[in-house]
Amino acid sequence: MDNMKTIRVVAAVIRQGDRIFATARGYGEFKGQWEFPGGKIEAGETPQQALIREIKEELDVMVSVGDLIDTIEYDYPTFHLSMDCFWCEITDGELKLLEAESARWLTRENLYEVPWLPADLNLIKKVATQMENVKYISRIVIKGASGYGSEDEAYNDKVTITPTSISYEYKPMYESELDPSRKWSYKTNSPIFRMMYDKVAGMLPAIMFAFSSASSVGTLPINMECVENMGASKEVTSFVLPLGATINMDGTAIYQGVCAIFIASCYGINLTLPQMLTIILTATLASIGTAGVPGSGMVMLAMVLTSVGLPVDGIALVAGVDRIFDMGRTTVNITGDASCCMVVTNLEKKKALRKK
Repeated sequence: MDNMKTIRVVAAVIRQGDRIFATARGYGEFKGQWEFPGGKIEAGETPQQALIREIKEELDVMVSVGDLIDTIEYDYPTFHLSMDCFWCEITDGELKLLEAESARWLTRENLYEVPWLPADLNLIKKVATQMENVKYISRIVIKGASGYGSEDEAYNDKVTITPTSISYEYKPMYESELDPSRKWSYKTNSPIFRMMYDKVAGMLPAIMFAFSSASSVGTLPINMECVENMGASKEVTSFVLPLGATINMDGTAIYQGVCAIFIASCYGINLTLPQMLTIILTATLASIGTAGVPGSGMVMLAMVLTSVGLPVDGIALVAGVDRIFDMGRTTVNITGDASCCMVVTNLEKKKALRKK
């Protein structure tokens, strides 16, 4: 690789609902093999600028460039390819094949029906994982019940939810009833929704296991798999998540502080400001030393209570429901670890892009 020429390119994974757009190369050594559209980064261009230009040249459409999916590094016989791959959506124009010999919209189920170029094949697994998170909801709406028109009109609602947007549209069940004034759609690229969707959908297996097992350590393998599927690098997850499962007990720290205040209230004890600060400090330190196994937070709670002179007997007030609270705080613990892992991964990706 050190002696080979490195070619920097960009690729667009153009998404439309549950489909992505792929093209068959119409020229050169790899003619007839399939790839994601894109091309070389010219001098002075950012990857995003190059991608917008290339897609306009190849497909005669304008696209909005979304998140970086991955940077693919691949050695061909005569050169090394470095390819930045982004999610994209068409914002203007109709697709025209100006360079490719053919094209297809592919779903997750038929991604492997075409012969991919070797470099693009390395990207397919991550693309397939993220495409799995696209949801469709269809339902029949009776007009009188929903307020859309007369009682005897039935409409077909379609809500499309993807990691980048929500779109909603409805139309009559029968084309003869089509009323253009009633067709409407709504789409949002809200950062809040994107964050909620990506984290909840990607982390759901780990969250469910953590909630049922109440063990941060037991959830660690599933948490690592979920975070890697969301785009985190293996190098980051293998360091951050085991460390977090050992010392980053966010939920436990919150729980101990709340319990200390609750017990003080039950005993009629008014906590002073220094005592509250002591609870914060002790709960934080205690959470770092808490084992990632069910019920360990109760042991550390005794230390927090003792540090401010509260009766340890007060633990009995919460012991009966601690298992339920343990499930919740374990979920907070592993979610915090995963969030930290994603932040570090994104920082590393941005750092790598700046170096190129």
